[in-house]
Amino acid sequence: MLEDNRNWLTTKEASQISGYTPAHIIRLAQKGNILSKKKDRLWYVDYISLKQSLAEAERTARVRSSELRLRRLEELGKAVYQPISDTKMLNLTAFLATGALFMLGILSGLVFNQILDMEMMPADLMAGAGYIMNEINEAVPIAETVNILQAVEQ
Repeated sequence: MLEDNRNWLTTKEASQISGYTPAHIIRLAQKGNILSKKKDRLWYVDYISLKQSLAEAERTARVRSSELRLRRLEELGKAVYQPISDTKMLNLTAFLATGALFMLGILSGLVFNQILDMEMMPADLMAGAGYIMNEINEAVPIAETVNILQAVEQ
């Protein structure tokens, strides 16, 4: 293929190894990110250089991901390991909401267990589900649930 003893790959072979398109491989070669040669109209890239470039791209992506995660935490106003302040009221509300949902879960389990013993029409099933949803909303109003979630996020 080429004169020296390097392991040269076509852009098609390099794209199969890397997952990049052949056009992207050519751009990397033109920028000098990977060792390459152009013979006539075809580009060839060095296998070892391609592997090194892929490893470097992966390291860069991991570092960037970590930096973005830390920046996002800073934007939210939280230290990396700082607990949420003033959680006593939040914990009480969450405890009561969890207890109410647990009790309603038991109630709905009993209702649906009885449904298996009877032949019920779909309209009856929908009415029962609507009743349970109304009870849940009365125990923990949706607006309160949203407030709890927002407080946890802050």
